[in-house]
Amino acid sequence: MNDLIGMMENVIGKEAKVKYIEKQKGDVKDTLADVSKARKELGWMPKVKIEEGLKRFTKWCKNTFSFSQKEKPVLKEKRLVSLVKLSF
Repeated sequence: MNDLIGMMENVIGKEAKVKYIEKQKGDVKDTLADVSKARKELGWMPKVKIEEGLKRFTKWCKNTFSFSQKEKPVLKEKRLVSLVKLSF
């Protein structure tokens, strides 16, 4: 998770405000993502590296939402979406 947060900080150009909490029941200590089964059985290969995907996601958010320092993100267009608290 720290690696992902670091990548987002680089993409956005701001330092994240991270709050570490006690481990929660059901938390997984380590995970290892592996797409080899999808590659073998489905012929699937990722087309975009995670860093590029984060850049594209950030650009999409900036184009889709209106951000201000004191307010939550607001849709620029009327459509239903789930919002994640983001700050750019």
